[in-house]
Amino acid sequence: MTTANPMLHTPERALPRHVAIIGAGTIGPDIGYYLKSALPQIRLTLVDVSQDAIDRALQRCHDYAKKAVARGKMNAQQAATVTANIGGSLDYGVLADCDWVIEAATENLVLKRRIFAQVEAVVGPDTLITSNTSSLPAARIFSELKNKTRATVTHFFAPAWRNPAVEVIAWNKTDPAVIDYLRWLFCITGK
Repeated sequence: MTTANPMLHTPERALPRHVAIIGAGTIGPDIGYYLKSALPQIRLTLVDVSQDAIDRALQRCHDYAKKAVARGKMNAQQAATVTANIGGSLDYGVLADCDWVIEAATENLVLKRRIFAQVEAVVGPDTLITSNTSSLPAARIFSELKNKTRATVTHFFAPAWRNPAVEVIAWNKTDPAVIDYLRWLFCITGK
């Protein structure tokens, strides 16, 4: 049963230690910067098919932190902590120890299914798998997953690092505890 007030939820799952974002283009880096700002101790990995996209995404995260220091929103030490442990890879093998993988690729159902097949082949059985889709139904995106209970949509609104809105979809295959956990996590991190 889903808790009406996410802040009253007591999670059984710990805070994530390693989060990966598939897609280093438009919104992926912004989601990553939000997560690193809210949970600076996590390890963040951006995965993409283009090294140039990864390099630009990593630079964007560093630029956001520099702007935050210049505007007095964080000090230099906080910025260093936020930008520490951020990396990128072209290899899905880096996902093996992730607690949560967020897909933020192009709105293409075939592509998303292929990404999730690759993700599921590498990650552990307890890894959360979410999509940032804005238009594709969860039932269609995750239809080919072996373990659908850990998968759902977490739709961020641009700019993801600043906009407090994030939509968590409770579709019929997701374990309600996963929905409760994600809603709780977003609430405690300012969403």
